[in-house]
Amino acid sequence: MTIAQLRAVLAILRVDPSGSEGVHRGPADEQADLVSLLHRVISGELQQLAAAATAPAPAPALLDAAAHSAHATAALLALSRRPEGAAAEDRWQGALYDLGTAYHLLNDEYIGRANSVTAPMITPRVLESACAADASATR
Repeated sequence: MTIAQLRAVLAILRVDPSGSEGVHRGPADEQADLVSLLHRVISGELQQLAAAATAPAPAPALLDAAAHSAHATAALLALSRRPEGAAAEDRWQGALYDLGTAYHLLNDEYIGRANSVTAPMITPRVLESACAADASATR
């Protein structure tokens, strides 16, 4: 997205980007700051949704995965500026943890819904059995 597009999205969300902007060495820095701000806003919304869903029952796996993905995205955006030291190492570890957790939550949800209406039409098992049936029919 361009800087103008990012500013437009933030304006629609009623987020003022002026407080989050640091010293920019160029347009790429400004764009990174705006993307980071947008991700913070989105991850905050996801966390609020997940928290609201946990009142009587556990948070839905997909919202939890989205929140972990948003955290990983924020860490990766910070790492794109090439920080060094212990903070950088912590961000790498956090991003890896969040991405791994999001993957496992999504994978478990996908497998758990394999027989539901919301699952993709061709799951790996269905595809495998269709290929085996096709191969035996041609013999």
